[in-house]
Amino acid sequence: RHALSRALEARGLLALERRDDERAIAALEQARTCDPGATPRLRPAMFEALGRAYAGVGDLSRGIALLRGALDDVMRAPADVPAAVRFGVYLASAYTDQGRFAEAEVVLADLIELEPRIADPTARARLQWTLARTYAEQGRLKLAERYGREVLGHLEESEQSALRGRAHLLLGQILLDQR
Repeated sequence: RHALSRALEARGLLALERRDDERAIAALEQARTCDPGATPRLRPAMFEALGRAYAGVGDLSRGIALLRGALDDVMRAPADVPAAVRFGVYLASAYTDQGRFAEAEVVLADLIELEPRIADPTARARLQWTLARTYAEQGRLKLAERYGREVLGHLEESEQSALRGRAHLLLGQILLDQR
């Protein structure tokens, strides 16, 4: 059952890569039910992909429910900080996409409390990116600019050129919105 679940997960990841979100959902959900031991802590890529696929078909509510459960799972003691950042950033983004800014801010506030324990600079940049995007969507442009600049600061020394480029675009849009 575990091997079958892994094969179905791989099929789902490939479908998601092709943006065949419905096929990805079918394979990833089958992978979840096939292996009851497949938890967000043990198989984070599967849960992240499933959340993205639900968003891809426009079912943000289902994606949010999945990501909320995944975040709750990885936050149980002992907390898995990298996985918490991973799921929390996606969850906050999904809330932002639905215009549920208060819920996004609650998730982000919980992640900010974990920030001293975030060792990976890219994970820190993803958290700052999500803060910038959430504030920009709300029209809170000064805060969005502040976090956008922090993203760039984190990424200047990294090899994450694509993320750095998107951060420059976000910050440019924020500055244009501020005139």
